[in-house]
Amino acid sequence: VAASWTCEGAKDGRLAYGVIVMERIAVSVKELLNRMQSEVKRDREGVPDLGVVREPVAKLQRSLMGVLERLIEGGVMHQDEHIGNFVIDMQQKAKVLDFGNSNMDSSLTEPGWEGDEQRKSVLMNSAKNLLASFMKHHPWVLGPPETDQFSDREIGAPSDPELAVIYDTVEQLHSDPSAYAWGKFRAYANESVLSQEEFAKYAGL
Repeated sequence: VAASWTCEGAKDGRLAYGVIVMERIAVSVKELLNRMQSEVKRDREGVPDLGVVREPVAKLQRSLMGVLERLIEGGVMHQDEHIGNFVIDMQQKAKVLDFGNSNMDSSLTEPGWEGDEQRKSVLMNSAKNLLASFMKHHPWVLGPPETDQFSDREIGAPSDPELAVIYDTVEQLHSDPSAYAWGKFRAYANESVLSQEEFAKYAGL
């Protein structure tokens, strides 16, 4: 919903009509990845080579982390972060949907060190949820692993740093949260995930 308002009757004050303006969505992230998957090649051991979709997938990871950072610093805990709840809009930017499980927490909006520590804790859980969703539905998004093969249950550390954004964020926030600079992904939330050519190809528009 981009905007909504109601108008009252001129005489009796009763509701005359309501207006809701909806923002058009191009494609869900889940469907986007479904369409991209055909471009992914695998070697004899099943290790994925993302090829032409590597760059947009790397952008997507950074953008999703930026969306989460902005959401959290606005005081929102989404609590249902999976790829079916993220979409790409008509400007090729990532957005999040479905706030049915979300809660507001004013402590997330507090400035300074204490606020950052609280935000990092929520971000770690959000990023873990998102990572688990990628691992379940599209593990190839994380690129070739350094060690074990990807599966629905286990994952080796991604060997490509551009494709390890979400994985590395979870690891850092778990092992050394003080080293994580809050806001490092915020600007990516406003960047286009896809080029015009990629948008036409994968969003079907």
